[in-house]
Amino acid sequence: MSEQTMTDEQTTAKIDLHSHWFAPSTQRLLGGRRTGMRLEDAGEGTATLVRGVQDGLPERFALGTHWFDIEQRLAHLESVGIIHQLLSWPTTLGLDPSAGPGELHGLWQAYNDDLGNLVRRYPSRFSGVAALSTSDIQWSARELARAHDSAGLIGAVLPVGVFSSTEAVERLRPLLEEGQRRRSHFYLHTGRGHASLAGQFAGTHAQDLPALRAAVNTAATFAHAVFTLLYSDVLDAYPDITVQVAMLGGAGTFANLLEQFLSAPQRYGEVDIGTRLARLTFDTGAAGNGSEAIDTVVRLLGAEQVVFGTDYAPLPDTRQVIANICRVPLQAAARQAIFHDNAARLLRDKGVSLPVYPNEVRP
Repeated sequence: MSEQTMTDEQTTAKIDLHSHWFAPSTQRLLGGRRTGMRLEDAGEGTATLVRGVQDGLPERFALGTHWFDIEQRLAHLESVGIIHQLLSWPTTLGLDPSAGPGELHGLWQAYNDDLGNLVRRYPSRFSGVAALSTSDIQWSARELARAHDSAGLIGAVLPVGVFSSTEAVERLRPLLEEGQRRRSHFYLHTGRGHASLAGQFAGTHAQDLPALRAAVNTAATFAHAVFTLLYSDVLDAYPDITVQVAMLGGAGTFANLLEQFLSAPQRYGEVDIGTRLARLTFDTGAAGNGSEAIDTVVRLLGAEQVVFGTDYAPLPDTRQVIANICRVPLQAAARQAIFHDNAARLLRDKGVSLPVYPNEVRP
């Protein structure tokens, strides 16, 4: 595409904080399985993920070459003006909850090592958060430390279900304590933790309309997690931890509820959520990519709490979410904050070196 035909959306520098990647070790280890969740070679650099889990999501996922091919990924990012991307394991797949305690330690360590190697190879283009176990929190605390020290990662991705109540979060204390020591960034993404971690929101088990019920359960789980973070003191002892909530907290569902909670504090609790909210960011990936959802969250929380996310890999093209953000009636500074400045500030705070771009607003 020539410079003459490139749109403003494509030329604006962007940082994508919601994307996923399958590492070479993941292909090898899951490809070697014959039962349970596994990868089947589909030829020409593609694969099929066989989940074997009935939860409203497809039991088989076709994985195109863009899941694995870094050069293909970089070419796409270049074409849409994405200068940096945060990579994570897709907890949506439900691999950790389906495994026995300790069964996947080797897979997670190998994934984190591969991710660290990729970040070292392309430090200006990629950052990463570690994949961890939710069945063995003590092990995960040690692995988080190793991921920071040895792999150069900035935190960890966790299934949002493990934050859906104070009871569940209480069981994460060893991990949170290590995260505080490392000033970790925790990315809360779709999914449930292992069943051994009590206190997670279960949702409805109705069998009709499975895809719709699954989406509503996901949105409710995100809302529970957001309100756990805002209306309880679970993170007050860990002021240096930052938390990113995927998909605008479940398609922005929590925002309309929060508006009601704030308007009736005598009913829902007179809590000053300002300090807690300042530590949260909400990304526009996946179910958070709708213009109306983005507009609602920005109107209620302010553009400073929203970061750009694409769900690249599950989605092979990022142009739709870019166009959706550009349709939201925002001031230019607010749009730039979402596309770039908010994420740049967060990543720099975690030690990631990024160039300063013209017109970037810095504190």
